[in-house]
Parts: sequence; structure tokens; C-alpha cells
Amino acid sequence: DGGKTEVMFLDLEEKSPHNPTTDTSLALQKNCNLQEWRAMIRKVGIVAGSKTYKTFSEGVTNVKLSLRVTKVHSDWLEEEGNGVEATVQIIREETDDDREVTMAEAFELFGTVPLPPYL
Repeated sequence: DGGKTEVMFLDLEEKSPHNPTTDTSLALQKNCNLQEWRAMIRKVGIVAGSKTYKTFSEGVTNVKLSLRVTKVHSDWLEEEGNGVEATVQIIREETDDDREVTMAEAFELFGTVPLPPYL
């Protein structure tokens, strides 16, 4: 994917036909595959169709997820770096671990909670 990509998930994309529900708290407990979320992506050159991958391997867990940008909504301009606000689709790639991964598990495996710069 050409280097580090920072993605901050904002909320479930309400109008997506791929989402199991319109309730964000319920969607977190559902299979992450194909869910669509509104996110801010800090990386130059993001366009619809862009993909980024991340693999998590620990013990018997081997999970690979990709994010595919389905729509770019607007530019995101900040002192720390620019990017876009976009809709991203989570894609569960095939690995030797084919168990279902909920969205909450995906956030736990792949994410970190950002600290505000003023702390």
C-alpha cells in the first residue's frame, strides 16, 4: 500500500446496503466483512478504489483485513497532515484462520486509540 496509513473511524455508514444494521453499537458485534464506515484517512493520494492491508498474527490467530475506499467525501486538512474523509469497506481476506471476526474484534486487533495532541 505504499507505507503507513492512518485511519480514524468516525461512524457506521448509515446508507450502506452492506451493513448488517444501521445501529453502530449493534454493528460492532457483527461480522466485520464488507461493513462500510465513514473514516478520516491521513495519507496523500487516496481516491475511490484505494486499498490498504494489515495482517495480525499472534498465536493461532492469523487475520488479514483490507480497507477499500468506496467514496471520497471531502478533503481533510490539518497541521499534522492532510488526508480525506471517505467511506471505507472492511474486507476480510482469506488466511488459514477463517473464523468470523466482529467489528469490535477488528478494532481491538488492529487499532489504537489516538491521544489528542494537547495531552
